[in-house]
Amino acid sequence: MTKKIVKSEISVEDAAGGAAPTGTQTAYIEELHGNLFVNIALAYYCAARRPAAFTGNTMKLYQWTANRDGGRTQLSSTPINGSSGQNAPDAWEGTTNLHTLQLDHAYTGQAAAADAGRWEIIVTMVPAIEMCEEDFVALASAVSIRVVKKSI
Repeated sequence: MTKKIVKSEISVEDAAGGAAPTGTQTAYIEELHGNLFVNIALAYYCAARRPAAFTGNTMKLYQWTANRDGGRTQLSSTPINGSSGQNAPDAWEGTTNLHTLQLDHAYTGQAAAADAGRWEIIVTMVPAIEMCEEDFVALASAVSIRVVKKSI
């Protein structure tokens, strides 16, 4: 049986030796299902083992649900991972009956050439209940990551 399915999407990239971009990114993790246990991570990959500092990098997760018109409705303006979010890189995991989680990423670029890299959103899914492989693959395959650039 397929134990887990992983999907990822690049959020933003730093150019080596270039000006470090700063701003915010928004991504939507859509088509979630209560029978999936999900881990949503915001990871940073760079040439250095770890950048000199992650000052100013945070992630916030907001709740959206499907509405009867076939659209989505935001449920709360308070992030589910704390009122001020959490410092990034980091991850959140759990199960949800919500249709969508919105990930807002406040971003401060790394200026040093060795620290230049990319932020990546990684969604890992495993069954939250006993289910056949076909059902798990169908539910997990429907989940998507849609990155929307706000201001970089």
